[in-house]
Amino acid sequence: MNQGYFQQPTLSKNQIAFISDDDLWIVPKAGGTAQRLTANKGHISSPCFSPDGNSIALISTDHSIGDIYLLPMQGGALERVTWIGVIKIIGWKNADVLFFTSGLEGYPRRETYTYELNIRTKDFKKINLGPSSFYHQGDGFQILGRHSGDSARWKRYQGGTAGVLWVQKGKSKFERILTDLKTNIARPVVLGKTIYFISDHEGVANLYSCDLSGENRKRLTHHTDYYARNLQANQSQLVYQCGAVIFVYDLKVGKTKLVPIEFNASAIQAAPRFEKWSRYFHGAAVHPTGSEVAVISRGHLFQVPPFNGVVKELDLDKNIRYSHPDYNFNGSKLLVAAAHGATDEAVYEFDTKSGTRKRIFSKINWGKIWGLKCSPKADFAAVITNRNEVYLLDLKKQTSKKIETNAFARPCDLEWSPDGRYLVYSANLDSRRTGIRIYDMTTKKLRLLVTPILSDTSPSFDPTGKYIYFLGVREFAPNYNETHFDLGFPFAIRPYVVSLLPGTPSPFDAGLENPHAPLPIVKAKNRNGKPVPAPELKIEIDFNGIDQRIEAFGLDLGGYQKVVGIKGGILYWKSSVEPINGDEIFGDAPTMNVYQYKFEDNEYDSYQRNAAFFTLNKSKTYFLSFVDSKLRLTETKNKPTSDFKIGKKDGWVDTSGVKLKVNPRAEWQQMYHEAWVFQKEHFWRRDLNKIDWDLVYKRYINLLPKVSTRAEFSDLMWEMQGELGTSHCYEMNGNYDRYGARIPLARLGATFSYNAKLKRYTILELPQGDSWMPATESPLKAMGISLNVGDQILAFNGVEFISAQDLYENLENKVGAKIELTILRKGTKRKETVLVKPNLSQSAAGYRQWVANNKKFVHEKSGGKLGYVHIPDMGPIGYAEFYRHFIVESQYDGLIVDVRYNGGGHVSQHLLKVLAQKVIGFDETRHHGLETYPMYAPGVLVALANENSGSDGDIFPHAFKLMGLGKLVGKRTWGGVIGINGQYSLRDGAYITQPEYSHWFKDVEWNIENHGVDPDIEV
Repeated sequence: MNQGYFQQPTLSKNQIAFISDDDLWIVPKAGGTAQRLTANKGHISSPCFSPDGNSIALISTDHSIGDIYLLPMQGGALERVTWIGVIKIIGWKNADVLFFTSGLEGYPRRETYTYELNIRTKDFKKINLGPSSFYHQGDGFQILGRHSGDSARWKRYQGGTAGVLWVQKGKSKFERILTDLKTNIARPVVLGKTIYFISDHEGVANLYSCDLSGENRKRLTHHTDYYARNLQANQSQLVYQCGAVIFVYDLKVGKTKLVPIEFNASAIQAAPRFEKWSRYFHGAAVHPTGSEVAVISRGHLFQVPPFNGVVKELDLDKNIRYSHPDYNFNGSKLLVAAAHGATDEAVYEFDTKSGTRKRIFSKINWGKIWGLKCSPKADFAAVITNRNEVYLLDLKKQTSKKIETNAFARPCDLEWSPDGRYLVYSANLDSRRTGIRIYDMTTKKLRLLVTPILSDTSPSFDPTGKYIYFLGVREFAPNYNETHFDLGFPFAIRPYVVSLLPGTPSPFDAGLENPHAPLPIVKAKNRNGKPVPAPELKIEIDFNGIDQRIEAFGLDLGGYQKVVGIKGGILYWKSSVEPINGDEIFGDAPTMNVYQYKFEDNEYDSYQRNAAFFTLNKSKTYFLSFVDSKLRLTETKNKPTSDFKIGKKDGWVDTSGVKLKVNPRAEWQQMYHEAWVFQKEHFWRRDLNKIDWDLVYKRYINLLPKVSTRAEFSDLMWEMQGELGTSHCYEMNGNYDRYGARIPLARLGATFSYNAKLKRYTILELPQGDSWMPATESPLKAMGISLNVGDQILAFNGVEFISAQDLYENLENKVGAKIELTILRKGTKRKETVLVKPNLSQSAAGYRQWVANNKKFVHEKSGGKLGYVHIPDMGPIGYAEFYRHFIVESQYDGLIVDVRYNGGGHVSQHLLKVLAQKVIGFDETRHHGLETYPMYAPGVLVALANENSGSDGDIFPHAFKLMGLGKLVGKRTWGGVIGINGQYSLRDGAYITQPEYSHWFKDVEWNIENHGVDPDIEV
C-alpha cells in the first residue's frame, strides 16, 4: 500500500485524483486500487475536479511551458483550453469558469496575476486586484491571497513574502486577516464562509480554519514529521498530501484519515536506460604512456583505449559517483575520488590491468574532495578538500600528512615537478591575495614560490625543470569607460615565467643567437655505440632573489584560465573578454580556446579551438581535450590537424564503446546522500541552525523508495533541504526524463481584449521597448507597422478568429517567423495587412515601459526636481540598468532609487559607494557650464523596496538605511541573505546550492535572514 509518491490530490464527491509517476491517477475516496488517467509526454500539475466531478482541469507541459487542459471523466482525450502559459489552477468559480494564475502580464519581475477563464468560450480576463496567487468569490465577499504557495520548500519562513490573505465584505474595503501569523499561510480553500489553510506557525505545517474575519481559528491536524501540502476540498471534506501519502479530513467528524492506495505503476522513468556519455562528461586523465584515458561521465568511470581496443567500465556500482581521476607515476594504478550513496567520501585505487579496486586512506574524513594529483616519479599523491585542506599521501606506505589548512579559501591547481620533488599549488595568503605555494618533499617544508602583487595561479613546471610558468594579476592597466567618466580593469591576467636558478637564460632567448645559452645536448654513446641513458633529472630551486627572475609573456592581458608547460613552450587556455549579456549563473559559458606559445620564434598560435576541457599526461607529451562533445588525444610535439577522422593521425578518440547505462534508483540514492553531505559540509553554521541533520536524513530517506521519477526526486530534495529553514536551498535543472515538445509560445508584446461578437482583438496596452533591440520591443511597433493602443487585429494569416484563444493558439511555435495580421487602425475603416515577426517574450518591452512610466511620474509629480532609477537585480543586468539611468538622473536635486522586485546578485556594494558620494564642490567653466564635484554625486536620496526585493536586493536597502543615505519606503523585503556560489552539481547535472555566506550587520546582526528589511515608511 501507498508505495507511490503521491502529490497534489483533488477531491470530488466520491473520488480522489492525484499525481504520481508524473501522471494523473484516480482512486475511490475511501481508498483502493489507483487507476492511471493520463500517459502524457509532459509533466502534469495542479489538477482540480470540476464542481460536478465530471472533468478535471490540469496543467500539462505536453506542448509548452504549461497550459490548462480538461480531462473528461467519462473518457476521451485531453482538451487544451489555454495557450498563454499558466502557473497554477486555483479552482472553479462555477461549472464553466476557472480561476488560474499566470505571469502573462507580469511586467515587474516576479509578479503573477489571477485570471478567470470560461472553458466554453475560452475567453479569459484578468482579475484587476493587483498581483495575486489565490482568489475566491463568495456570496457577498471576495478573498485575495498573495504568496500562498507551498510552504514546504522554505520551512518556518517569516520574511516579506510570507502568505497573506485579504477579505472584502460587501462594499467595504479589503482588510488583511490573520495578521498575527508571521509564517507561511499556504493553499487556502473556502467553503461557505470558512477559510481552510495550511500554516507552519507552530513549527510543522498543518491544517487550520478561521472565519472571514480571521477569528475562531482552529488547528485541525497534528502532523509532526512531514508538512501538510497542497490542500483542496469538496463540500464536506478536505484532501491534502503529507509525507507523500494522501489524507482526507472529514469536516463533520473532525478527524483526518490516511487514504490507503494500492498503487501499481510501471515506473518507466525509474527503469535502467542508456544516456549519451558526452552530455555528462565530467573530467578525464591520460595514462603516462598515452595508451589509455580514464573518462568520467555522470559519475561512471571508463577505461578507454584511444584508437582501438575494448572500452571497460571499471566499476558497475551505480551507487558511487566517481570524480578527479589520475594515474600514478607508471600507470599501474588509477586513483579516483568516490562519493558513495551511503558512506563518506572515499579515495579508491584501481589496478589498471585487472580493474580491481580497493579503498585507501579510509580513516581520513575527507569531507568533499576537490582535487587529486599523483606524482610523476613515485607513489605519492596530493589531495585538496572542500575544507581548504591539502593532504600529501604516500601510496606505498599508506601514510598521510596534512600540509595546509587554508584560513581563507580553497587551494587549487595541484601540480608536481617533473622529478617529483616539488608540489605546487595556488592558495590564498589572506582575503585579498592569492599566491603559489611550493612543498619540498626532501626538506618537508612549505613556502611561497614568489611574492604575488594580487593573484598568482595555475603553476606549471617546464619539462626540463628550469622554469615554472603561472598566471598572474601583476599589471594594472585600466581602460576608460565609454559610458561615463570612470575607469576599470577588464584586462589584467596574463602568463609569466620564473627561472628557478640564477643564471638560467630567459626562455624567450631560445631562438636568438645568445652567447650565454647552453650548448646543444649531444647524446653520449657507449663503446657499443648505444646511447647512454641521460642522467636523472634533479630540480633545484634557489629562492634568493627569485622575485627578480620573473618575466611576462608578450601576450595581451585578459581572459587566461590555465597555463601548462610543454617542451619548447606553453599551452594556455583563454577566452575573449566580452560584455556580459544575460544571466551569469545559467547563461552559456564563454568559448574557450587553447593556444600554443613557442620559444623558438616567440610567437603564439591557435592550438585547439572550442576546448571545454583539457589535460596532459605526466610527461606533458600527450594532450587530451574535450571538443564539441568529442575527445581528442594528440602528441604535444605536433599541432592538432584540422581533420576530424577517428584515429591516431588526427587524434579523435574512438568513444563508440563508451556506453553510459543509468540506473535511476541507484542514482537517486547516491544523489540524496551527496546533497545531504553538501549541506553538512557547507551550511554556514556548523550546527546547521540546531537542526538534527541526521534525523532529517532518516526522515526523508524513508520516502525515497516511493520515488519513481526525477521530478519526484526533486520535490523530495526541496522538502529535505527546506528543513534548514533558510534561503537559497535550491535544486533544479536535473535530468528530467519527462519532457513535452517544448513548443515556444510567441508573443506580440501587447495585451488585448477580445470581442466575441465582432470576432476581433483590440490592443489595450502596447509597451514601448528599445526599437533598436528587437527582442526588447513589441513587434507591433516595428518600423513600417507602428500599431497603437485601440487598433484591432481581425485575422491571422488570412483566417478570421472564432474564439478568444485563437490569436494565442496561432502564435504557437511562431517565434521569429513572419506572420500576416489583418488590422484595422483606430479611427479608420480601411483594413490593412502587415507582416510581423513575433518575439519569444514580451517581458522586456513591458519592463522598459514600466520604468519609463515610473520615471515620467516622478519627474512630473516632483516638478522636475527628482530623478528615478530602477535596479531589477544585483547582477550584470541590474548594474547596466543602474548606469543606464543614473548617469542622467543623478543631475536632479534628488533621486529615487527603486529596488522593488530586485532579484539579487552581488553588486550592491558597488552601487552603494556611488550613491554615497556627496557634492563638495563645483567645476565652473566659461563655455561648458557648471559641473558638480564629484561629477555623478546624487542629491537627496530615497529608496523603494517591496517584499519581492531579495538576497542582495535585501542587503542593498538595509545598507542604504545603515549608511544614512536616505529613507527606505515600501514593504518589508524577502529576507534571504545567506548567499551561495553554485559550486556543486549532482551527477545528472542538477544545480544544487548550499547557504554558505551569511551576512551580519552591526544594527540587526544576523536578523535580516528570515525576516527581511523593515522600511522606514511602510506603504
